[in-house]
Amino acid sequence: MSQCDYRDLKRDRRYVASAPVIEAPVTLDLPDGPSLETTLAGIDFIEEAAVRGLSGALIGSADPIRLLTEPATILPPSTTATRLGIASGDELTLRAAASEFRVVVIGTTDDRRDSTPRLVSDIATAQEIAGMQGLLSRIDLRLDDAAAEVLAANPPNGTVLVPAAAEDQILRELTRAFN
Repeated sequence: MSQCDYRDLKRDRRYVASAPVIEAPVTLDLPDGPSLETTLAGIDFIEEAAVRGLSGALIGSADPIRLLTEPATILPPSTTATRLGIASGDELTLRAAASEFRVVVIGTTDDRRDSTPRLVSDIATAQEIAGMQGLLSRIDLRLDDAAAEVLAANPPNGTVLVPAAAEDQILRELTRAFN
């Protein structure tokens, strides 16, 4: 979907609690080992707080502000990083959309509660890596019943409304905590 759909939703006070999301399949090339097929999730930490109430959840050694201000930075899941020997400061190669991208690890996500651990980046990094400039995979919304009815009656073209309860656990608490 177009980023313009997100901009238009944000202009309507009923949809202030909304967050853009990019999801893209990527291949993580490891310096001394096999490749890992995974998903890159690009999120906006500021907007995520409005949707998922993440205040106080962004803790630990990874600074989410670095994701917003330093291009090409990622947070791998902590268990994956430990298993593969990935550490903060490591430069890694991601392959996606028939291109290669160098990224820097700036910490890890706490993936103990996630059924599908993913690499996390900011929206712009994910859009560049996925070849989705100007596009979003979806917009997560927190709506009251009245706003949900209005949006369901006139959704943006080409979109589908899905209740949050149907989302994967990782999407509900994608950035719950940093190690």
